[in-house]
Amino acid sequence: MNKRKNDAVMTDSDFDLDLEHKIKLLNKLVMQSKKIVFFGGAGVSTESGIPDFRSAGGIYDNRRYRQYHDDEFHKRHFTKDDDLIDPHGFYETYTAEDILSRSFFETHPREFFRFYRDNMLYPNAEPNAAHKKLAHMENRGKDVTIVTQNIDGLHQKAGSKKVIELHGTVWSNHCMKCGRKYHLNSIRKAFDLPDDRADRQDKINERILFEKAAVSGDEGLSGISDEQIHAIAGEWEWEVPRCSCGGIIKPDVVLYGEMLNSDAVEAALKAIRECDLLIIAGTSLTVYPAAEFIRAYRGENSVYINLTEPDTPFGERLMIKGKVGEVLSLIKV
Repeated sequence: MNKRKNDAVMTDSDFDLDLEHKIKLLNKLVMQSKKIVFFGGAGVSTESGIPDFRSAGGIYDNRRYRQYHDDEFHKRHFTKDDDLIDPHGFYETYTAEDILSRSFFETHPREFFRFYRDNMLYPNAEPNAAHKKLAHMENRGKDVTIVTQNIDGLHQKAGSKKVIELHGTVWSNHCMKCGRKYHLNSIRKAFDLPDDRADRQDKINERILFEKAAVSGDEGLSGISDEQIHAIAGEWEWEVPRCSCGGIIKPDVVLYGEMLNSDAVEAALKAIRECDLLIIAGTSLTVYPAAEFIRAYRGENSVYINLTEPDTPFGERLMIKGKVGEVLSLIKV
């Protein structure tokens, strides 16, 4: 590897630099670079209140979720069918990966949307310091391409123009029958739930009480179990968004079992190959095939910003431990 005397190329000693020196080096790299790629994961959006789903306690953390089966609700009459059915008899348990798969979406759309709405949608989230700094760098004339694994659209909301979304976005949806496009705000009408999560739970509770009174036939709300109430309320409350043609509207996000968009893949690989500074942030590099993209980098300067070290080594790098927004806010451009 040829290194000119004044080039800001990292060495193994950079792991031992204190934070102040690391930030100075990061600033030097940003100022000298002509083409920058920012490769971001879930940790980029945590400062906006969106959880890192793969961290401890996240939806992917060895958890199983009970899901109603509305199409079999009346047939089962609360009886046990197999080992996957819980003691109440009308739930089955799944991992988040199961639910967020193409096969589950096709076979259990109502249960899919119940989980999707409750765990994947944060329409009121606002860009944090990381999103804003990257947009500011672009506005100041830096050539910055963002390759994100996130689906929240916060980079665009902050003002960034060159954004490649590897896993799609919740803000775009399409009818699986006729192909018509829908904005998230359009299909949220089918959800009919408040944005605020506390208000959302209050509305759910009100509906449960309403259904309980209707089924029990008395104002005392007796004669029916809480489990039955939740299932009935679930049938009434959760709707599958549909197009005017009758087709189901699918979010333009990449589900398990689906291929990444080929145009996004090609654009991301091209940008990474051609950049002279690669900043990797907010990801442990465990999600494949997205994590393989950084292997396409041909330059000498790569920076890793995260609260923890990467699971997969990727060569020479400057590693800065910290929140992405806090670190990026120290870049002077």
